[in-house]
Amino acid sequence: MAGLCECGRAIPPQVGPGRPRTKCEECSPTRPRNRGAKTRPAAVVRLPPPATERPQETPAAPGGLLGTTRAQLAAHGRDETPDGVLALTLAASIEQGTHTGSSLAALAREFRTVLAAAMEGTTPTADVIDGIFGSKTG
Repeated sequence: MAGLCECGRAIPPQVGPGRPRTKCEECSPTRPRNRGAKTRPAAVVRLPPPATERPQETPAAPGGLLGTTRAQLAAHGRDETPDGVLALTLAASIEQGTHTGSSLAALAREFRTVLAAAMEGTTPTADVIDGIFGSKTG
């Protein structure tokens, strides 16, 4: 049952959440709300077109992430495995350089994880220090 306003008119029934009305529409008209006007639209970032070639077939800069990853995977025979191909794809995406800081950090973290999975089970090559100190028996 709707109540009466101070002026004697009926108070309309409540619509939506919020506090019930204490006055009619004539005594206290609804105020227009400007919700969401303070937010700016998000910037649109163009994604690179999908690659038509596999990452192994694209030229890589010597010494770059893609080149060194390809060489490391090929040395252990892991460049044709699914994890190896994914590691090369991530390396190519990282080298492309069209990333924000947070997306680059996420790609780098995932690259390390995928590369470790691709290299799992291989014996690491010994470096000079391991060769010197590891060969001593004594």
